[in-house]
Parts: sequence; structure tokens; C-alpha cells
Amino acid sequence: MNKILIITHTGDNFSIEKVTEYIGKNGCEVIRFDVDLYPLKNKLSTRFEDGNWMTILETPEKNTGWMIFQRFGTEGPTIWQTG
Repeated sequence: MNKILIITHTGDNFSIEKVTEYIGKNGCEVIRFDVDLYPLKNKLSTRFEDGNWMTILETPEKNTGWMIFQRFGTEGPTIWQTG
């Protein structure tokens, strides 16, 4: 399943819910990152390992972590769920 990261704020209007609903109806999963909850509830860390950048995003909604890998020379990141 494709995953889409949406960077938001808890005070954003209803349009975020509409966008999330639309994305879900089109077969993708939304990972929401509320910047105003960082670093108290959302956690984000990055490290370089085995020639790849690895970003770990943890959000309370998923109650799990997400690993976002960016390989050099690729168009975009690959996202895996951890746990």
C-alpha cells in the first residue's frame, strides 16, 4: 500500500480531513505529522546507515514508528512501518 506523509498542524481546518478521506478512497494510507506536537508527542530522528539516510517518524495515531529511507540517486523516499 502506498503511504503519503501529510505535514499539518492540529489547528488546521476541515480540509485536512477531506484530503485524508480522498487519499484513503484512492488506496493510499495517510501518515499525519502535526508539527505543533513535535517533539512532545511526535518524534522524528535521522541517521546515516549503510550508505542510506534513515528517518524514523513516530506518531501517537499509529502507535508505531515509520521508517523513511532515502537512497542516493532516487526520486523519493521509501516508507516502511516498524513494529
